[in-house]
Amino acid sequence: MVAIKRNGILEKKWKELDILIREFGQGTVIVKVHKNKEEQQFIEAFREHLSKSYKVLYVDFAKVSNMRDIAKMILAQVHLLFEDCIDKELNDSLRFWEQEDAYRFLDVVLKVPQMIIENSQLSRIVFWSENYTEVLKLEESDAICAMMRSIFQMQQDVVHLFTSDSLDQTNKIFMDYHKPFFRFARILKFDEKR
Repeated sequence: MVAIKRNGILEKKWKELDILIREFGQGTVIVKVHKNKEEQQFIEAFREHLSKSYKVLYVDFAKVSNMRDIAKMILAQVHLLFEDCIDKELNDSLRFWEQEDAYRFLDVVLKVPQMIIENSQLSRIVFWSENYTEVLKLEESDAICAMMRSIFQMQQDVVHLFTSDSLDQTNKIFMDYHKPFFRFARILKFDEKR
């Protein structure tokens, strides 16, 4: 936090992000323009800041190689964060879907955060997709993005935050009219021009 206070640009970005996430529940993409240590520390500090108020479901897309990996990573986070919110029926259902094909499994798992909110005292969950543009390297990237967008847009109490190391790749996902995530999230860059 000390580095953020010394850097006026990062302090401004912190405030902007806080308003977008906390006040508006706006899907947001953080783009690390310079890919330096300061930006990475900022992102880690902001995730820690959010986790003091919300459950932050964290998925690192740099560590997945297919649709099933994504579903398993989300499911592991769900069990870690919401163990007390998962009843036997939901747990049995998730075990059943885990045996099905990867597409159906991911579809069901992506819906779990909203289900948890509807059946708990939680007011909001933050779904943090680290290195999200890595999804473009996956064979099923179009299907994954389409599925995620169709589910995410229906989740009223789940805020989606994405990070990326590439503005070009971010634009391919969030600014291309023909792609499912077109204008789904606000893009926030770490540079003086914005």
